[in-house]
Amino acid sequence: MPKLFETFQMSTSSFSNIISSIRPDMLIYDVFQPWAAKIASSLGIPAVHFATSGAAPYSFYLHYVISANSAFPYEAMYLRDHERKALEAMVPSDRRDKQKDQDSGFDHFNLSCDIVLMRTCRTIEGKYIDHLSFLCKRILVPVGPLVTHATVKKESMQRSWNALNARLVVEAGVGIEVERDENGGFGGTDVADAINKIVVEETGEVMRLKASELSEKMKNEEEDAVNDTADKLRRLCMEHKLQK
Repeated sequence: MPKLFETFQMSTSSFSNIISSIRPDMLIYDVFQPWAAKIASSLGIPAVHFATSGAAPYSFYLHYVISANSAFPYEAMYLRDHERKALEAMVPSDRRDKQKDQDSGFDHFNLSCDIVLMRTCRTIEGKYIDHLSFLCKRILVPVGPLVTHATVKKESMQRSWNALNARLVVEAGVGIEVERDENGGFGGTDVADAINKIVVEETGEVMRLKASELSEKMKNEEEDAVNDTADKLRRLCMEHKLQK
């Protein structure tokens, strides 16, 4: 993953020439191109971040960075001791490097103009969307269902991130978490127990019904999300044009 970031960084000069030439009404960027937002901003072009993973792990991590001494407000999101140790080993480094490396951490949120688009839905992550919006001081606009992975730079953070995603699925009532050991592995008995609960026991049927119910709600929400997203982006463009 670091190599991919480096490759994108190498295209900075070419991108600057292109955007200066075509002068788009807006730039939408993801975690790989925070530098693109800086270039757009310098040219008076509004830039909006598109986060391709959900709000629960983002809000948990940002809360930890900003308010390490206060508990996360939702008990379903937590880290076990070995997961937290991995996170603690990484966070101080991020804090030290923040001044010299503005493309690290959550600066892709800070660079976004007023709003952040996020691949998620309020049906599952409503409270986490609101908390993340409060933390990053941006309006979060859900654009559709969750994806199941996140783009993260460091292995220690990825381990914690995946654990939080698993707990979100458990909280939604559509999955069972198989706990990893300190080395990141699974115990055979634990895996077998989880399979038995889902395939054999009544728990599995309850989860399948819940998944079907959530799927329908998410489908309905996505239709509204498309219109809401288009409206917010249109308004943002118009506001910037009026300011010129």
